Amino acid sequence: MSIVVAAAARASELCGLRPYLMRVALARVRDREIAEDVVQETLACAWKGSDAFAQRSTLRTWVTGILLHKVTDAFRALGREPSLAAIDHHAPEDDARFHDDGSWRAPITAWSDPELALDCTRFRDEFEAQLAKLPPRQARAYTMRELQGLEPAEVCAAMGISEANLHVLLHRARLALRESLDRDWFNRA
Repeated sequence: MSIVVAAAARASELCGLRPYLMRVALARVRDREIAEDVVQETLACAWKGSDAFAQRSTLRTWVTGILLHKVTDAFRALGREPSLAAIDHHAPEDDARFHDDGSWRAPITAWSDPELALDCTRFRDEFEAQLAKLPPRQARAYTMRELQGLEPAEVCAAMGISEANLHVLLHRARLALRESLDRDWFNRA
């Protein structure tokens, strides 16, 4: 295969990953414009470094790794240089919820009520206890998808299951958690 044909095939393969990369980026940054920038930088970096791709993993896995590093870089950049869209355009003094000095007029109940904070801690403990009672595959699927925020395809790949199987595991886990939390937490006397 000639170098030109190989380069065209690699470019086509990289472009084919774009929709997947956009889904992953959007799930992490939640801003379409930033996600598009991150994906573009990822594809450019993958193209430039394609000679370094040693094929110890799939191209998709390799490029996803690059994307996750670019997402981290984007978060760092936002921390140093917040975009205008990320800045609240009205000052606290223009908001009825704040005093002139910027402090809250009324305290946030959840932040200032020790009983409520203790209740939140107890709920988290109860939730974790109920999650631990699930069958291991259900608990793992639920944790990866709902708590870690992984995409269904990522969960399926990590667990070696089909998407249909994932949906069944998640459905059963959600039902079991709802029933047990209703019984043991929400309907307690």
